Amino acid sequence: MSNEPNLAILPPSTEPASPEKPRRHPKNRHPWMLWTAGFLAVLIVVGSVAIYILATRYAMPIFRKRIIAALSLQFQSNVTLGSLDVSLRHGFDVSGQDLEIQPKSLLRYPPVITVHRFMCHVEWADLL
Repeated sequence: MSNEPNLAILPPSTEPASPEKPRRHPKNRHPWMLWTAGFLAVLIVVGSVAIYILATRYAMPIFRKRIIAALSLQFQSNVTLGSLDVSLRHGFDVSGQDLEIQPKSLLRYPPVITVHRFMCHVEWADLL
């Protein structure tokens, strides 16, 4: 027995070689991930626009009524509010015009408190 390796040449195989599948580039491996990410991005944008529209169209009258009710209860007065704007873009911004507070016991006299214009800004972190 010799310790030499067997270097016999094998005859070529007569079986056809199996075709190799082309390798996909790693970026193209999961195209469904791109579609899912795109769908989620569109969903977030559409949802943000819908929330903004709902907040400005439907929540503003409710918010206005609650402010008037709170001021009326706090001061035991009749409260009128000309305009009210609320913005949620860079924190919580509230501005308004023509706020009048008239105590119920002094209805014959001019309003005790008259504010022609007011503004308030609160950062989101301060609300938590």
